Amino acid sequence: MRRFKSSIAAWSALAHGVLFFIFLAILPSDWMKYLGYALVLGTGFAALTRWYRDAFLAFREGRGGASFLIVGTFSLILIVFLHRVVVVGNATWPDFWMFESDILIRAVVWYLGWALLLLFFAPDINEGAVPPKSFYMLALGIAFGSFMMGYSFAVGISQAAP
Repeated sequence: MRRFKSSIAAWSALAHGVLFFIFLAILPSDWMKYLGYALVLGTGFAALTRWYRDAFLAFREGRGGASFLIVGTFSLILIVFLHRVVVVGNATWPDFWMFESDILIRAVVWYLGWALLLLFFAPDINEGAVPPKSFYMLALGIAFGSFMMGYSFAVGISQAAP
C-alpha cells in the first residue's frame, strides 16, 4: 500500500476517474461525449508527436523486449488516433472516397492485432528469441478469441433465423 501513495500513475488514474464523474454530473450528455473525443484526439496527437522518433528508432532496431514495447505502445496510440479520425471523418464527410468503404477500419483493426502481439511478446523476447511459454499463452488466447467469435456468430445466426 505504501508504494501506491507515491505512485503518480495511481493518483492520476484516481483523479481521472473522479473528474469523469464530476463532468458527467454537470455537463450535458453530448458535451461529455465530445469532451472524451477531444481528450483522446488531443492526447493521442501529443503522444504521437512526442514519441515518433523513439518509436522509429525502436522499430528499426526491433529485437528486444523494450523495442517491442515502445513500437507496440506507439502503434496502439496511432491506431486509436486513426480510429478517432476515421469515425469523425465518416460522420462529417460520409461521401468522401476514403470513408465510402470499410476497408480502412478493417486495416486499422488488423494492425491493432499486430500492435497487441508486440505488447504481448515484449516482456519475454530477448534478442529475437521467444520462449515457448509465450507461444503456448498466445495459442490459448487465439483459441479463446476464436471460440468467442464462433459463439457470437452462431448466436447471431440463430437470432436472425425465422
